[in-house]
Amino acid sequence: MLRRGAGLLLAAALLGCAPLAHTPDGTAPATAGEAAVTRLPAEAGGFRLAGPAQPDRTPGVREGMIARYEGRWGFATTYLFTREAAAVEEGPDSRQARQELVTAAAASLIAATQNGAPRPAREAAVTFQQGNAPALRCLLFERSLQSGLMTDFVCVTGVGGRLFKLRVTARHTAENREELVVAVGQLSTALIAGAGSRPDGSPPRVPGLRYTALDTVPDAG
Repeated sequence: MLRRGAGLLLAAALLGCAPLAHTPDGTAPATAGEAAVTRLPAEAGGFRLAGPAQPDRTPGVREGMIARYEGRWGFATTYLFTREAAAVEEGPDSRQARQELVTAAAASLIAATQNGAPRPAREAAVTFQQGNAPALRCLLFERSLQSGLMTDFVCVTGVGGRLFKLRVTARHTAENREELVVAVGQLSTALIAGAGSRPDGSPPRVPGLRYTALDTVPDAG
């Protein structure tokens, strides 16, 4: 059991809405998600951008964008999106962020099981902080392999009025477990810094590299 701590003019016309505004060169202005894509870091925490970002066409996602990273640890996928018309509150403790974290973590576990991955031997929660305030919450699932360990991270927070989600699958050893957590923090910091401004125009809160201890989540099964 998981516990706390643990993405038309015709359409506009049909709906009686105002048509999309256009820039002087005749193109539609970039959405907030598209604008943030231009600020993606090329490399952070040992992960390198693996190609251009793509629109997230998942049902229920609004203005969603996806970017993929790879590197010494494994691979990571970052998502920036909304599911509702209302702006997402800043930080990881809003209703939207909490719900997304639990839903995404459950989906990650189901997908791994269906792909034949062994059951997690260790489940934990990590909170990256800015000062004394939580800035990003992650759930992680560590599996034992013959060649070492493999950990799946699922991290969520609210930034710039949207949901920021990061999924990481990494191979490592018990000795460099904390080094991996720091690397995920470095990647998250760089990604959130490029995610754009808040609705009021101020910069997003960027998590520092301080994090809570790895709180073990008891196995419910």
